[in-house]
Amino acid sequence: MEIYTYYKMKYLIERSSAITPKEEFEKLLKSKKNLRIKLGVDPTAPDVTLGWYAILRMLRKFQDYGHTAILILGEFTAQVGDPSGKSETRIKLQEDDVNKNSDGVLPLIKNILKHENLEIVSNRDWLSKISTAEMVNLASSTTLAQMLERDDFSKRYENGNPISLMEFFYPLFQGYDSVAVKADIEIGGHDQLWNLMLGREIQKFYNLSPQIAITFPLLVGTDGTKKDVSITR
Repeated sequence: MEIYTYYKMKYLIERSSAITPKEEFEKLLKSKKNLRIKLGVDPTAPDVTLGWYAILRMLRKFQDYGHTAILILGEFTAQVGDPSGKSETRIKLQEDDVNKNSDGVLPLIKNILKHENLEIVSNRDWLSKISTAEMVNLASSTTLAQMLERDDFSKRYENGNPISLMEFFYPLFQGYDSVAVKADIEIGGHDQLWNLMLGREIQKFYNLSPQIAITFPLLVGTDGTKKDVSITR
């Protein structure tokens, strides 16, 4: 990457997002490597909101600088349910509903992203085939104490609200996605930071270089508090 392009891209990303860890991000940009930028979207509704448009535009910017966008349709994880920022267990979606939602959001996403350096994959392709032995191996990459460091989990635990074991697997699955696509960078909303950082640890567990986490502010909904999402991790 030319030095001018490096500073231009660095400025563009830093002014609109939080980067963790920042030093590793700068080294990665200077490496001239064709980076693999991961964005996972769970098709929990058939449309794309303004909040997600902003993140998709940033993914497009990475493409404009010659990097590869990896869009993961969370067709498996959408059925598990992302507990991020939730005060209660999310209702599970049925496979037919997930498929319909994917059909709704994909054309809109493709209108935003370039087609040349784009990979669109479904995490159903690998997570639905994971063996019991590999599931146990994946679970050994983290501890219950680490899980309870998450703000939403700790609050629910302190308040006596139920947390299903399935919810603990969601961030593990998201981290395994980063292993499957060999992500250099993962982008998402600020509420995803813990998941993205756990993804770093899971990549290390599988002897891969850990990804950089880049997160963006969330837009609130019309009630002024709930995040504005229709496709969410």
